[in-house]
Amino acid sequence: MSALRVEFYGVARSRTGRDALVLEVPEGATLGDALERLAAVEPQLLGAVIAAGGRRLSAGSAASLDGKRFVSDPAEPLPPGVPLLLLPATAGG
Repeated sequence: MSALRVEFYGVARSRTGRDALVLEVPEGATLGDALERLAAVEPQLLGAVIAAGGRRLSAGSAASLDGKRFVSDPAEPLPPGVPLLLLPATAGG
């Protein structure tokens, strides 16, 4: 297992009541693995941020690796030590 920092913005932050957490994920975890684990730890994210089934983002949500690259494919590998940001799909400027 490895530690994955997940940062929350917008709806994800208001649903969880926090700005981040450290999630234990398997070595070589994918975005889908992380979302599934996150849905188990923070079930209030289901529907609003994480789609039913727990391995994909809801339509109004986006994920970014270290704030530099947006990802949405559940099979996307998560590089070790890179935080995962969950934010509204309309964030940015």
